[in-house]
Amino acid sequence: MEETRVLVVRDPAKENSERLQAPIAKGYVVDVANGIDDALERYGECRYAVAVIDTHKGGPERSLEIARNLRERHPETKVIITGESRRKAAATDFQVNVFAYVKRSEAADGDLLSDAIGRAFNAQREEKVRKQMLSMLTHTMRNTLVATVPAIDEIVEKFGPARHHLVDDKEGYIIASNVAYLRTVMKTIDAMFDAYKLLVRTPENTRDSWLADNDGDATLVEVVDRAIAAVLGRLLFQEAQKSAFGRFQRALGAGSRKQIKRAFMRDYLLVDPDQRGPIVDWLRAHFSIIQIAGDLPAMRFSSEGMRFSLLFAVISELVFNAVKYADGKTPVRIKWQCRDDSFGVLVENAFDKESTRRTGSGEGRNFIALLLSQLDGIDVVYPGIEGGRQTFRAELIIQKSIN
Repeated sequence: MEETRVLVVRDPAKENSERLQAPIAKGYVVDVANGIDDALERYGECRYAVAVIDTHKGGPERSLEIARNLRERHPETKVIITGESRRKAAATDFQVNVFAYVKRSEAADGDLLSDAIGRAFNAQREEKVRKQMLSMLTHTMRNTLVATVPAIDEIVEKFGPARHHLVDDKEGYIIASNVAYLRTVMKTIDAMFDAYKLLVRTPENTRDSWLADNDGDATLVEVVDRAIAAVLGRLLFQEAQKSAFGRFQRALGAGSRKQIKRAFMRDYLLVDPDQRGPIVDWLRAHFSIIQIAGDLPAMRFSSEGMRFSLLFAVISELVFNAVKYADGKTPVRIKWQCRDDSFGVLVENAFDKESTRRTGSGEGRNFIALLLSQLDGIDVVYPGIEGGRQTFRAELIIQKSIN
């Protein structure tokens, strides 16, 4: 990204936006774009750290629309809007994350606008330093954790054939339960750290990594299987999820939590990966908490690559929250949908006042939005409620153009 270049997005219908170039040009290289289309085209040639959107015909709404469009595609850019007071735009500011507002009369004077641009560049540099520190921290912590899962697997392997019967012994059950819980937690943390690394990359590196990871030993089947297994692990082994399990237990006539945990460990977690079937088969046989429909689209990538980590992080978060807040009266549904230009996974759950009595802070939803903000062609949308039912729906959509 060019650290001294400023892009002025002017209104093609106005003739006096050029006067902004003189005060801006003090120490910066200034490029002028005629409207948003020209601005986005220029971003293909140069990554601007700061963009100044001059007042456009249509008032603050139009300027904010342009700012929103620009930041959706280039979230790292600091946007400054001239011509409207800070007070007038405050209501919609949070939707766009505009860095600063400068009145048009003050912008013409130059000092205030130059000061805002200087602060924007300083903020960019500070964010770059923070990203480098976070990148190092994430790298170090993941390297520390990455050996944990193989170590746990080795412990399980040392149990030998007897491991399948551990769950039937009182003391063995406690050991197996704790080992299974640690394995589930560490596997999830490892994948989440790998996905988090994407947030501290530059957008172009994220896109390049995604496009390069288009062949390998993994498919969406493995991602969904791993994500659902992780969700079940959290549901069964975390004491904080007892109430969520209880809703399904009462409604679906499932066995006790301890019985389901035993079956999950004996038939899935403690079985060699190459000998166990899909988690969906286990669910159908033991615990119909999740139902899957549709054909998984063809898509291959590395099990150690960025696509696996990103898709695991998104899908497991969507499924976990769907399970956590489901009313338990109907299974959580996962449906794959293929279209001409895209495919997606739709997660749906029915909820009621009891299941949503204690809701979270929305951090998972924010994490997903940030995670996907650096990739064009992949997004999560929330279609809303159908038919007046209290139903939550979220769909991960992947454009076939980035497959």
